[in-house]
Amino acid sequence: EWALLCDGVAKEDVYDVLSTDAGVEKALAKLATIKDADLPDSFRTLTPEQRAAVLDKQMTSRKALNAKLAVLVAKRDRYVAEQQAKSAPKTSSFDRAVADTLRAQIAR
Repeated sequence: EWALLCDGVAKEDVYDVLSTDAGVEKALAKLATIKDADLPDSFRTLTPEQRAAVLDKQMTSRKALNAKLAVLVAKRDRYVAEQQAKSAPKTSSFDRAVADTLRAQIAR
């Protein structure tokens, strides 16, 4: 994250960039060029190899968490769809209005 911010990636785009292999490579390449004084305190005392190992561990953990999150999101989506199918649609339901609005916006 920090390396991408130093490379000029907007704060709101960091995780989108890191979600790709190219983004991870970009972050690792930038990390090698950052001066020790500009690194977070936790990285200053580490060798470049140790920094790479820490980042690799974090990326492995992040990928595992993202996979777990995807499973949970799919499970939640199925549950919500089942519950909506069981109940009669309410024409004035706030939740339904929000869902319809979101569907319309996503379709654009």
